[in-house]
Amino acid sequence: MSEVLEESLAPPAELAVDLSEDEVMEAGVRRKQRVLGNVRLIAPLVTNGMLAPRVLISIAQELLKDPAAPDALESLAVLITAVGPTFDDKEFPHYSWLCSIFDKLDGLTRSKDVPARLRFLLRDVLDLRATSWENMKKATKKEEGPMKLQQVHRQAALEEKSKSLQNEQARGKATRKGNDKNLKDLKTVCESKPGSPKKQKIDEKEYKAKQTGHKKAPQVASPHAKTQIYGSAQPPVTVATPAAPFDLRAFRKQLNEVLKELGATRDTVSALRRLDGLKVPPAMQITEFMNLITRVSEERCGASRRVMFAFSASLAGKAFDHDLCAKGIKSFFDDVYEDLCEEVPRLPQILKNELVPTMSATLDADTLYALLPPALK
Repeated sequence: MSEVLEESLAPPAELAVDLSEDEVMEAGVRRKQRVLGNVRLIAPLVTNGMLAPRVLISIAQELLKDPAAPDALESLAVLITAVGPTFDDKEFPHYSWLCSIFDKLDGLTRSKDVPARLRFLLRDVLDLRATSWENMKKATKKEEGPMKLQQVHRQAALEEKSKSLQNEQARGKATRKGNDKNLKDLKTVCESKPGSPKKQKIDEKEYKAKQTGHKKAPQVASPHAKTQIYGSAQPPVTVATPAAPFDLRAFRKQLNEVLKELGATRDTVSALRRLDGLKVPPAMQITEFMNLITRVSEERCGASRRVMFAFSASLAGKAFDHDLCAKGIKSFFDDVYEDLCEEVPRLPQILKNELVPTMSATLDADTLYALLPPALK
């Protein structure tokens, strides 16, 4: 792998003397893209355990051989940014070597021999490490990827619905303004003509009834008239409407949208409000809570993951029953945990530091402790 990287960093053979300036620039851009592409390929291979972690150290040392090479330093910044959240841990066997690499990067940020653009690029990497690899800068924060065609259609439908709603509200406001103006004109006319105040009040009430579309209420001659016509008064009969059946697909879709919004806004109150009053049937709660814990455990952003764990714990006692939530956690550790550890190497540490303290505040601590595997106790 180091040979491939050296071959990519080597001066390209196509930069011949007889090439024009534009062709030389285009060839340099292609070479830079090829180098960064190789680095982006190596990073997930190392992170997912397909390459030994020591390969990371050897590649970083190879890229630091010539600090004056801009492509090498930029490739190193891309590599460290991709693998830092996984390997910047004291339990990493080569953690001391990794710290020495960060010390060298810190020294390069103060060296005037390094171009200013690269110094700022390396400083961004060190700032990212200082914030536990959570990007707090809006200018460099990674945005969401391209949307699927269904998401584009859904967003267009929502925008069209929002516009139509705004137009209806605008028409409603215009109608109310017109009614108020007509009522004001009526008051002016009534005040200008002679007549009794009682007559003016009656005319004003009739005008309001016409504008709102309500008919004039029939007058009752005496309290006994109603009894004579209709007989004894009967209490109003309330008909209970049957509750709509639980739609599992709609629930999963809504929950997925809530988690996406929660990862962006970190507003648990708003997320809980969107699911307020919703109750998952008991027969489905164990599976759905297990799926929820699995979905949150796969979240790569630490801050979003912690907020989602807190949101999941808040659902216990609302959309989910406490005892069934405990059974869902047991099902997660029995059926999902071991396989998920292969995809997320730091999963035991994540669950021990984030899931267990959060769930202990909602579920019984002794019950939760009995469900945990030995690595989390």
